[in-house]
Amino acid sequence: QAKATLNLANHQLDVSLMKAPFSGIVAAKNAEVGDVINPLMGGFSPSSGVLTLMDFSSVKIDIDVSHQDIVRIKKGQVASLKVLAFPNEVFQGRVSLVNLTADPLSRKFKVEVKINNPDLILRPNTFGEVTFEVDTQADALVIPQKAILEQKYIFLVKNDTVEKRDVVIGLQNADMVEVISGLEEGDMVVVEGNFGLENGTRIEVKEVIK
Repeated sequence: QAKATLNLANHQLDVSLMKAPFSGIVAAKNAEVGDVINPLMGGFSPSSGVLTLMDFSSVKIDIDVSHQDIVRIKKGQVASLKVLAFPNEVFQGRVSLVNLTADPLSRKFKVEVKINNPDLILRPNTFGEVTFEVDTQADALVIPQKAILEQKYIFLVKNDTVEKRDVVIGLQNADMVEVISGLEEGDMVVVEGNFGLENGTRIEVKEVIK
């Protein structure tokens, strides 16, 4: 009986000690002095725990990316984060995950960026703006996206008519697109009213934007 009592006392001692599974900080206290925390006796939710322990010495940023941009994002790529709370700070990180399939509802791809946070400035469940470092092209010829029809041709202004010109495009974003071939510096491109045009259609130029 004495041995059984000793074993019970040792067991009670073991279960009374709380050991953190990792190094971190206490983010929330879910129990107060006097609360019953024995799961077998009720009055305690194992899912909530006595304390909420967090380690955010590095943080993970979840981003939804459109199909136009996902082709330019790769694992290991440099990314920069800005948050409203620190408008003059830029936090550097790298892409840690790029989903290969889009969400069936949003039609966007999930991308994760991991950022080191040794000073614990960034906090969980906050929002920010992420910029990805993508390829750049010096001295590129770029035109508005809406000037490209079916992603393969444009209309050039030649005197009072238009000329249909096939082009090869390169880097692009939501507004602008690089033209690799089919366009020369100084060419005048139709940006507005190009739908329905045919090769040789007579036009009147109302505004020239350089």
